[in-house]
Amino acid sequence: MITMKKKVLALILSLTLILGVAIGRLSSQPESKTPGLSTMLRMFSYVLTIVQRNYVEPMDPSDLVVKAIKGMVSSLDPFSVFMEPEAAENFKIHTSGKFGGVGMTVGIRDGYLTVISPIEGTPAEKAGLRAGDRIIKIDGQPTWNLTINEAVEKIRGKPGTKVTLTILRPGFTEPFDVELTRAIITIHPVTYHHLFNGDIGYIRFVTFSENSSAELISVIDSLKKQGAKKFILDLRSNPGGHLREAVRVADIFLRKGDLIVFTRGRNPSDNSRYYAQRPPIVDTTAPIVVLVDGGAASASEIVSGAIQDWDRGIIIGDTTVGKGSVQRLFPVGNGYMLKLTVARYYTPSGRCIDRITWNKQRSAPRITVPDSIKAKQDSAAKDTTDTLIYYTKILKRKVIGGGGIIPDIIIENEKALPIVVRLVAKGLFFKYAVKYCEDHPEPPKSFDDLKITDATIEDFKKFIQDNDFEFRNSEFEEAKEQIRKKLAMNIAEDYWGSKGRYGISLKYDRVFHKALNLLQKANTRNDLFDNLKEE
Repeated sequence: MITMKKKVLALILSLTLILGVAIGRLSSQPESKTPGLSTMLRMFSYVLTIVQRNYVEPMDPSDLVVKAIKGMVSSLDPFSVFMEPEAAENFKIHTSGKFGGVGMTVGIRDGYLTVISPIEGTPAEKAGLRAGDRIIKIDGQPTWNLTINEAVEKIRGKPGTKVTLTILRPGFTEPFDVELTRAIITIHPVTYHHLFNGDIGYIRFVTFSENSSAELISVIDSLKKQGAKKFILDLRSNPGGHLREAVRVADIFLRKGDLIVFTRGRNPSDNSRYYAQRPPIVDTTAPIVVLVDGGAASASEIVSGAIQDWDRGIIIGDTTVGKGSVQRLFPVGNGYMLKLTVARYYTPSGRCIDRITWNKQRSAPRITVPDSIKAKQDSAAKDTTDTLIYYTKILKRKVIGGGGIIPDIIIENEKALPIVVRLVAKGLFFKYAVKYCEDHPEPPKSFDDLKITDATIEDFKKFIQDNDFEFRNSEFEEAKEQIRKKLAMNIAEDYWGSKGRYGISLKYDRVFHKALNLLQKANTRNDLFDNLKEE
């Protein structure tokens, strides 16, 4: 009993300290009618006592205090989290770069546990999960009231065990189940690279993990030796990672001394500016295209924002996530840990990357950016969205603020048709590919020689019927080209591994081909921007 009381006291003291810091930082704000800190803490203690003595069922007071702290922290933003000892320890394991799970980044969006991006080559990616998918159940249990950390703990488990996620995909009326087998997730930053047309180096960069910049430099050097003079950096579905790696990656393409990103917080110690520290690895006259989408976040946005703001290259794809906030870990005793948002990221032109901040009510306190690096939109336009226009550093092009990086050329990803989503979720493309490669053990000579004929598609149709997959002929016919693509990707992966999957997927990739076409017509960075004017 004494130990329990000490535990409760320690947690209440932690809460008091957290509230004290919060109230202290708010001391510069106008006075409100809310009672003072000491009054509110007495009220909290009194309510805790009433609940403990009078609630219809016995309650653990320690658990009540933990829930109170979690409620307070979760009201701040989706990235601030109060972690219990086990969750705190698992968080450390997760950030080490190697962990057991299904391989995806998740967050809370509109109150729902949502897939931010699957990590390529992992069970989540192979099962067809995608950015924006809502996870409404984990092994049949609703996720509505779960925090991110609680949900992650349920999804993770011993490698080789299974977890079933119930997915509600935007645009779909009915949820569907996806069964995943947990695995050890080891993240390699460069998952594919290739030289196209003799001088265009393509690099698929999927995470900003420790030393990822060194691997990227090694790949770039290899491509340059093969003849690469132009580059496509593919950051699609890259959820980010270490800030220092984002700075080092941007440093590869920018001039020494160029500002890469800066942070602003309420505490002056959280205000920092990061600059390119070395001569660029890629010649500054070389044309570069960066590919992004709705799954590119955090460090990906820092790199693409810096390249866009310095007019170093062209950004193509879809608007990024807008995860532009900085979190710091605060140990608060007894193994508990607070992950708290302390600052926000800004691109060199002054754009705030953080979309959540931008979407808050205008009356809420906001960290401001100096007028010298921003320009309000023409008042004659009577824009009611409070959008700001900013200007790039070299060519003075207009770029839009408001969260996330908006590409110079916007191309939305193709949306998978419902029957394709269900086929992926059931693993039928994967299963058929195994059968196909067993029946055709000799792989084609190259990617281009892999042909998915109409006869193959008809054979696949019979295969899914034999596996009790229900569908209408009309929806199968409508989805034929998407089915052809999925079959090609899965069969290529069976023959050649991830290299085969990437090689085939790029053949069907509209965003990639747009970048390729632009670079074919450009020998220098200036050529690239001249061509952009014609778009």
